[in-house]
Amino acid sequence: MKDDFKSDESQLPQDEEETPNVYSRSHADGETKLSRRTFLELAAVAATTSALHSGCATLAGLGQTGPAIAHKSAVTALAVNTAGNLLASGDKDGTLKLWQLPQGVLLNSWEGYKSTISDLTFPLMEDELWSLNSYGTLKRWHLPDCKESIGGASMSGMQLFAVPSSADWYALRTTAGDMELRSQTTGEKLFSLTGFNDTVNALAVTSDGRLLLAGGANGNLGLWIDPAGDKSLQIVKSGPSAVSALAISSDGKLALSAHADAQLRTWQMPKMQPGAVYQSNLGKPFCVAIRPQMDLFVVGSEKPEIGLWKLSPAVVEAQILMGHSAAVPATVITPDGTLLISGSEDKTIRLWSLPDGKYLRNLVDMSINYKYIEGTSYKGTDVYGRTITYTLPCGSPIPPGAVCTCNCVPGAMTIPRNNSQRYDARGYCTCDLICTCNTVCTCQSVGRGRTYYISYWYPN
Repeated sequence: MKDDFKSDESQLPQDEEETPNVYSRSHADGETKLSRRTFLELAAVAATTSALHSGCATLAGLGQTGPAIAHKSAVTALAVNTAGNLLASGDKDGTLKLWQLPQGVLLNSWEGYKSTISDLTFPLMEDELWSLNSYGTLKRWHLPDCKESIGGASMSGMQLFAVPSSADWYALRTTAGDMELRSQTTGEKLFSLTGFNDTVNALAVTSDGRLLLAGGANGNLGLWIDPAGDKSLQIVKSGPSAVSALAISSDGKLALSAHADAQLRTWQMPKMQPGAVYQSNLGKPFCVAIRPQMDLFVVGSEKPEIGLWKLSPAVVEAQILMGHSAAVPATVITPDGTLLISGSEDKTIRLWSLPDGKYLRNLVDMSINYKYIEGTSYKGTDVYGRTITYTLPCGSPIPPGAVCTCNCVPGAMTIPRNNSQRYDARGYCTCDLICTCNTVCTCQSVGRGRTYYISYWYPN
């Protein structure tokens, strides 16, 4: 990119309008073009009539007039890897997506099923992602190419699973209601888990595999300590209402059970001693997550609001995080506890900072938002060390080490120039592009009644 500023007032035509004229002189394909552009197209307008100072003004809000969605259908499952730099998401139509955190870069999108994805997890093998659909089919995906791995743990007839990230087993409930332990690496059945005489609705496990917790349709909780070893089982009656979701803290000292009557109960582990009880007013809980610092937990439910409760000290009233427009069936907190990620039936994935619960931004698949959201293309390195080209919405933080390639494009596409239509029939952007890495540079300050020329260079 090259920018030239011409500010000799004797050479500039005067204009009596209160709003300054701004002309863009573009250099493309060996030709120079001069076109008058609206002031709003080229710079962020201040709330008052004060002048723009010299430097760069962002175009953060321009073009972002529609829904910034992550999937074409309801988001139903989320998972974060142990390093906290990868997010997997799944939707109602069976599409899976892999994102790089915290930048929100979309690394891959593929069709895994033709039905709802009910659960996702990163297993012991760091180069794999596991997915489970509503018909009970478990699939393994090799990363980063996201090709299906054949053999091993892949199987059908599974209703739920709990997968530790540092132990070679996983627990599952079959569609017939049986509980089993199987090897992650071979898929071989190790043994059956018996003694919990309730229909298992939810499972949770510590990352080291030391504790396995089950929640039942009759309100029972069952805890296996060292399930791959002595398989000892403790059962606690938590109440008459069915358990709808479970979570265990990263250190295994605290568990949280969410119930169909909207009660939220804490448990001191591993003795299963009851702790504080919270009452949600957000309807039936669908998902829960405990921050690793053990100072708060979050709940997604049948209502679009997300509840954030403080654990220390215990606070009965929740902080309500608003922004989704439909139910929230998936929430996850990154291992460092700084980021909450929520997936909603409104097709969006939202990022929130913790512990304050401040909304940061949406994750956006630019290929399905081209009619609504403009973006900036970058070249950079992903978590696998690959050099990739990707697009983030205009106004997103510029990723460290990234190199801007072109501003305001609807995805990593080939963009034809010199066409009067904004988008062609395929949704490709076809207007001239200003390659300014999401900024517009102004020459000193812009006063009233003056005309300025701003030059841009297009890369060949």
